[in-house]
Amino acid sequence: MKSGAALILDLGTSSLKGALFDGGGRRLAFVRLPYEGEIRPDFENRSLLTQIKTAARAVTALRSCCPSAAIRSVVTVGNGPSWIAFDGSGAVCGAPLMWMAAARTETQPTSSRYLQLLDAFRRLRPEVFRQAQAFLPLSDALAWFLTGERAAALSCEAARFLYWEEDECRRLGLPFEKLPPFVFSGERLGVVTREAAAATGIDAGAVVYAGAPDYVAGLIGSGSLRAGAVFNRTGTSEAVNFVLTADEGGGAPFWDGFNVDSVFLPPTGIWFEEWFSRFAPPGMAPAQAADALAQKCRRDFSEEAFAAGQRLFNEIESVFCAAVRTLRERRRFDEAVIGGSQAESAAWAAQKGGSCGLKLRIPRYAACELTGGAVLAAAAGKRSAVVFLSDDYSKTDC
Repeated sequence: MKSGAALILDLGTSSLKGALFDGGGRRLAFVRLPYEGEIRPDFENRSLLTQIKTAARAVTALRSCCPSAAIRSVVTVGNGPSWIAFDGSGAVCGAPLMWMAAARTETQPTSSRYLQLLDAFRRLRPEVFRQAQAFLPLSDALAWFLTGERAAALSCEAARFLYWEEDECRRLGLPFEKLPPFVFSGERLGVVTREAAAATGIDAGAVVYAGAPDYVAGLIGSGSLRAGAVFNRTGTSEAVNFVLTADEGGGAPFWDGFNVDSVFLPPTGIWFEEWFSRFAPPGMAPAQAADALAQKCRRDFSEEAFAAGQRLFNEIESVFCAAVRTLRERRRFDEAVIGGSQAESAAWAAQKGGSCGLKLRIPRYAACELTGGAVLAAAAGKRSAVVFLSDDYSKTDC
């Protein structure tokens, strides 16, 4: 008999990460794949079809590692905000618009980054905007494809204003009626249809649970659902996040009873990827390159590559220390959990944290967003269980 597993897909900015987890939080297999057809560096030519094809490749790779595991549940998490438009027949019209586009045009002031980007969509692509009869965040589109249920994952009720509300849509002149209904993160969304199973390789009938934005999934998967926790989320973008209870006030709501006070860094992941694509020797993995830079291993690089790598490391260290100083002006802390790509290099994390007197703890699995998705799958709609599972699934190393 096949054992059951949860399939978690993280639809990142520059790549798709996937994993299979068993019911006890053990990661059975992991894969990271670039998006086929992606045009760098704006990442804006990714389509839903690209997402589906890359997810199918990920499922094939994961199954090759665990041929005896049957996929019983699915959670997708992703970066945001992003918007994909549909015409009256339900077909995708135009290319999705990614979060980076909001900086390219002047938009109306609003507390919602989703509505800011929708306003940018209206200004940058007016013909597609007029044609569209429905919009959906790209991070929720794969779940819609799998189940046929069009909905957007909402992390908690208190965060609704950060997504979209009818009054704010009306104030901005944006079509609230074309936006999807909300389903709370972790709640049952539907099941994988036979058509979607044929396209992706996921078992038909697998239960799909609503996911979450990547930063919320990362906070869950890093064991940060407690007051005073600090999480350094890394990836294409980066932030330092301090968790506090909603009763304390301050920060932004992200889960039932919890807020987060965040300081955002420049896109450090893009910086590293640009250096890596130009200078890394053939066959060297990103984590190996980061280790070598942190340990100043000149022999692994050309003189030009090493010098550029050290400049990069110093620049990332500098902006990280500045973010920590800014957050320490408001909060007291001396340790944090680091998740994402930079957590794959223990040497990098140790030196980065030591540069500002911060102990950075490495989680059991660096890809905290995937662990967070596994927590949502294991909770199976019981949001009160997420806090406890978050700690169980995310043991950290000192």
